[in-house]
Amino acid sequence: MFQPNFLEVFFWTLMAYGLIRYVQTRNRKKLYLFGAALGLGMMSKYSVAFFGISLLLGLLLTKERKILLNRHFFYAMLLGLGIFLPNLIWQYMHGFPVVYHMKELQHQQLEKVSQADFLKDQFLFNLPGIFIWVSGLVWVSFHPAGKPYRFIGWAVLIVIIILLAGHGKSYYGMGAYPILFGFGAVFLERWTESSRTLVRYPMLFFVFGFGCFINTVALPYLPPQQLAAYYAKNSVFRKLGFLRWEDQKDHALPQDFADMLSWEEMTEKIAKVYNALDSGEKSQTILDCDNYGEAGAVTYYGPPYHLPSVMGHSANFLFWTPSDFYQSNIVILATDFREEIHSDFIHEFRSAEVVDSITNPYAREFASYIILLKGPSPKFRNDWKAYYESLRQKTSYFH
Repeated sequence: MFQPNFLEVFFWTLMAYGLIRYVQTRNRKKLYLFGAALGLGMMSKYSVAFFGISLLLGLLLTKERKILLNRHFFYAMLLGLGIFLPNLIWQYMHGFPVVYHMKELQHQQLEKVSQADFLKDQFLFNLPGIFIWVSGLVWVSFHPAGKPYRFIGWAVLIVIIILLAGHGKSYYGMGAYPILFGFGAVFLERWTESSRTLVRYPMLFFVFGFGCFINTVALPYLPPQQLAAYYAKNSVFRKLGFLRWEDQKDHALPQDFADMLSWEEMTEKIAKVYNALDSGEKSQTILDCDNYGEAGAVTYYGPPYHLPSVMGHSANFLFWTPSDFYQSNIVILATDFREEIHSDFIHEFRSAEVVDSITNPYAREFASYIILLKGPSPKFRNDWKAYYESLRQKTSYFH
């Protein structure tokens, strides 16, 4: 999946690795590795700060707190700040749009996230290897040999509490597990030496067998129709919540799979409408997509169809929207709200026609309308301009 989350997982792991290796070797270079990982991690995803804070609190709660007084640790933190500083300056100069983004995310999505589901998913995400990471957590938290690494156990506990308090999505905590897998693997290898060697075989069987089962949810190994039938036949997927989307409703496919479907179909249908216009109309046409997923799809698939640049209400599509966009006379709108056709703004155009829609029932964009709007009224032009200006002010992109 083309998302920044894999970088977050990597840098969480690298931060912990740097501190662990310093505890083992007292090599000050490992502290700088931690600092660099923190800075680079913050450049990839701001939630890296949650684990950074958790690691610092974990150190504070253990005998390894002396690391915090090491001048090289201080220099390492300055290194991380230096790496992150350009981003921080940009945020400051633009009124910290990340704050607006987080408020919108909290209001639109995170408030709906169940804390019980978050905890349940922590076990489900790594279910095939659950005994490995749990062993690692128990070892660093309670085993005498794990005492030097006790701060890792505290850090994992603290970051989970932070994410629970903020109604974080389940996958936000994924970066805490690689290091636990490392500790757990070493502990289990030592525990199963000599007389317990045979225990390794059922462990291996469990990982392989359960892993194959879980992969039917993690990977789209069948075409959508067959996959949906498989999930419908095996109710365990629905019971475990694998088919629940951000709207907290169960669907035929997991959200990530459904989100991969019909974007090219949408682009083709928008292009068909656009290319049916005469040259004069094309020069007065804009493409308006309801969300960045749709806008990104049309941007990606659009060049062969010679489509104009896409507008959007969110993310960087708002940033690139021309200031005189509201002067256009024709709009091709892709929207994921079926009730949009009944909205008042439709009546502010000389003509409005639902030309097509997304017909794939398994796509997340299913039933999204493609609407051709012509001749906006002066009132709509003013309202549209004011609406976009208000969005720009909220995000501070144009200050």
